[in-house]
Amino acid sequence: MKVQRHGVLFLLMLCSPLAAQAQGVFWFPNGVQGLGRGIGGNTQTNGYSFSVNEPTLITAVGWFDRDSDGLTHEHELGIWNSDGQLLVDETVPAGMSAPLNDGFRYQSIPAPLILPPGVYIVGG
Repeated sequence: MKVQRHGVLFLLMLCSPLAAQAQGVFWFPNGVQGLGRGIGGNTQTNGYSFSVNEPTLITAVGWFDRDSDGLTHEHELGIWNSDGQLLVDETVPAGMSAPLNDGFRYQSIPAPLILPPGVYIVGG
């Protein structure tokens, strides 16, 4: 089986055009199943629906660090399948401890995940 190696980003997918395509922005004002820690009581979740066209290896999630000077607070991220099952739940820590690459702070997930072809949601 051929596997593409990619990190998953919130609001930006670093997948080759043939491996995945993002579809619009989602906003869940009351959060979504599985994510719920929220910051200061904030439980809304924003994200993308995306399609995977070939098996894709997910090793990390990332959050955009606008000024590349560290995140002011942690960001919990999730990936769900089209049935709403939470597949990945990881937190990118506050500060500068998460590696910075192309403006995003990355956090590795505990076990790499291969997404088979299908539709998914990434949000945080």
